Amino acid sequence: MSSSSPVGAANPSETTVEYSVDPDGRIDCVETEAWNRFALANGAPELVDSRRIVGEMLDSFIDGELPRLLYWRMFNVLRAKQVPEAIYKFRCDAPAIERDLELVVYPRFDGDAFHGLRFQSVEIETRVRPGVALLQRRLPGGSPGATLLRMCSYCKRVFDDATSAWCGAEVYLAVGRTADVQLSHGACPECFAAVMRTLDG
Repeated sequence: MSSSSPVGAANPSETTVEYSVDPDGRIDCVETEAWNRFALANGAPELVDSRRIVGEMLDSFIDGELPRLLYWRMFNVLRAKQVPEAIYKFRCDAPAIERDLELVVYPRFDGDAFHGLRFQSVEIETRVRPGVALLQRRLPGGSPGATLLRMCSYCKRVFDDATSAWCGAEVYLAVGRTADVQLSHGACPECFAAVMRTLDG
């Protein structure tokens, strides 16, 4: 059971973040005002100056081997014009906030010349909830005996080895599981299937 409180639908003009990458996957343009606002809301003041990230590989900001592989698959599918765009629903949570977002990714072409990808991330809904330590940015790696905890990069559920099921982080902690964890990012079966459906057209 979720104890979050709805804040309601977001205003798209205030919550749309746009950025693009070049043909090598390096960030080459960021819509600064919206980017800075979102970085601050996510507790990432070090990313507020978008000049610090222009020129960086976008995949360096993606946690987990599987999510990075899925990103590059999307990159190559769009470059090959196998689909006209890729649309994903995903969560981008902070410890005390649940955020539902939609990411639309378009290829950039000039004739047949591929110029990279354009990303448009729109915040659909935000909910306030009691803080969840597992969702802190840069969660410490835990003690030497910390539990390895898999988290889906798309829906933010975690895999509970005791029940062999994916569940919300709040549920995981509420039933007495340890918070001494080392997070491993991946994709749950439902989100993996949704990503593959998008890329398969």
